[in-house]
This record gives sequence, structure tokens and C-alpha cells, in this order.
Amino acid sequence: MSNKTKFALTPGLTSDKPIDYLTTWGLKQWTESTKKLSDTLYNGSPQNLKMFLERLASRVIMAGWKTITKVDGKDLLTQYGTISILDCEKATQGYMKLDSSGELEINKQLQMSTQMLTCIQASITDKCALKVVTSGESYAIEVKDGVHKEKVLDGATYLRILISRVTIDSRSTVSYI
Repeated sequence: MSNKTKFALTPGLTSDKPIDYLTTWGLKQWTESTKKLSDTLYNGSPQNLKMFLERLASRVIMAGWKTITKVDGKDLLTQYGTISILDCEKATQGYMKLDSSGELEINKQLQMSTQMLTCIQASITDKCALKVVTSGESYAIEVKDGVHKEKVLDGATYLRILISRVTIDSRSTVSYI
């Protein structure tokens, strides 16, 4: 059994408890989950999107991110055309909560979202990242509880915005030609 297989089957990934990054296992989980997907960074081109999503799908399985890549019962990596950015935001708001003092409650899904965001950002070029930044969309999700509110960066929403920009750019180019 390879290290990656052992890592994916580790019982800590199936628990709903937050990951303790101060433990050896927790640190290894963070390190393995957030490293770049390939030595070749994704440049944001439509022709390379499929390969980028294939690599990311492998990481989703290995890191245990399936709960955050399912939006309304649909897989974000394969059914992204049927999932809106707003759908991603709503799904994220479902697992991000503030405690009574207005502090963000750290939970497993929040940690996985941060891992995914870190992994994606490490795996794309600056030019590709600029597509998200200049899209006019935000991957900072607002979490409210009464008078308290917090903005949290979300990996799944970032991915959906990125896919949207890549596919829109592709359609615009085809229409122009």
C-alpha cells in the first residue's frame, strides 16, 4: 500500500472533528493536501481545463474533500455547468458558522475549503489567478449571525469562478472568431 493510499484511508478524514494541525498526522494531511497538483502550473486555458480538473479530482479523493465539492448533490468538478457561483456560496454558508461571540467556528469543512483553495492557488499561474481576481465575483463568503459577520475565503467558490472565467473566455474567443 502506497503512502498516498494510507493517507487517504486514515480514519481522521472520516471524522467530523476539526483536524489538529499540531499533530504529525494533521501536519502531514495539510502538507499533502495543499501541495501543487503538478510541476506544470495550469495557465487558465480552456484546452487544459479538463486535465487540471482531472488532477484536482484525484486530490479531492485523496484529501477527503468530497463533501465540499458536492453542491446540491452535484459534483462541482464534472457538473460545473449546472452549478452557479451563487449555489457554491449558499452551500458554503451552510457549513460556516459563527459562535456566540462572533468568532468563526473552525470545523472540518472550513479546513477542507482552505486546503482546497491553497492547493488550487499553488497549482495555477499568476495569469490564471488574475482571471478570478478580475472577474467581478468574490470567493469571500459572508457568514452572519445576528449582528456579527465575517468574510471567509472559500475553495469551492474560487474553483467555480475560475471555471466560469475559463469557459466564458473560451466562448468569447469562439464567438469573436
